[in-house]
Amino acid sequence: MRRFLMAFIASRSVTFSMITLSDQYAAATTEAEQSQILLIGDAVGAQLLATPRTAGFLFMSIAALIISVVMLRSQLFNKVTAVVGILSSIFVIALNISVVIAPTVTDPLLGISMLLWILWLLLVASRLLQLGKLTSEQNG
Repeated sequence: MRRFLMAFIASRSVTFSMITLSDQYAAATTEAEQSQILLIGDAVGAQLLATPRTAGFLFMSIAALIISVVMLRSQLFNKVTAVVGILSSIFVIALNISVVIAPTVTDPLLGISMLLWILWLLLVASRLLQLGKLTSEQNG
């Protein structure tokens, strides 16, 4: 647990370092200073490529993929919910892989995957609320 917290804190400090570097770049008066700050920014930014957060999202998307496949075989959830879950999981997995392999495609993948992820969570939440009402009516 301690290692996870340290990695989490370290990834956050990298983000704040980029903000400071941005301010320094804006205040730089010569091209040499700007060039040096850009090199530092590239080195700091490289630390953001694969973090524990990235691994966490990868494992969550694999879990959501498994859950969605089970939903597809179940009678409790409709097929749309299962398919949206499968698609969102595939896009999140692709996003996590692209961070390392092809960083230029992460932005479109991020947008698509997050929209699908949010839609899937709303569909699951809606169905769980319906199931909860049915259970309370049967018991009450």
